[in-house]
Amino acid sequence: RMIKKLKISFILSEIAKLPEKQRAENLRLNMNDPLKTILVGMFHPGVNWILPEGAPPFKPCEFDNPGGLYQCHTKFRYFVAGGGDNIQSVKRERMFVDILETLEPDEAKLVIAMKDKTSPWPEITYKLVNKAMPGLLPNEKKD
Repeated sequence: RMIKKLKISFILSEIAKLPEKQRAENLRLNMNDPLKTILVGMFHPGVNWILPEGAPPFKPCEFDNPGGLYQCHTKFRYFVAGGGDNIQSVKRERMFVDILETLEPDEAKLVIAMKDKTSPWPEITYKLVNKAMPGLLPNEKKD
């Protein structure tokens, strides 16, 4: 029986609503590879995005694709320094837009926020990620 995967944006928005003392444990319990990828991309100071800041023009996805980030998170390496350096910027930006267009709007918004190194939820912080997943991010305090 297929168990429906929860969207990464849904997981984070639900964790953000919890009382502060429950957030780290719930983040740990809901951790998966795409969520880890998003959090590292968002907060790790060593991850440098080589894409223009802000939301590029793209056509929002009009169909349900709750597993979208589960399918595409491994491609994010092409958009960071050291992973996509040899790709022409026009092609790299087109690839990014193509990914955004396969994601539901809230997931696309999350990916754009990650690229811009911001969290859509003030409750989801560097400190929280460090507490939930020690070692995922460097120990320097960022917020």
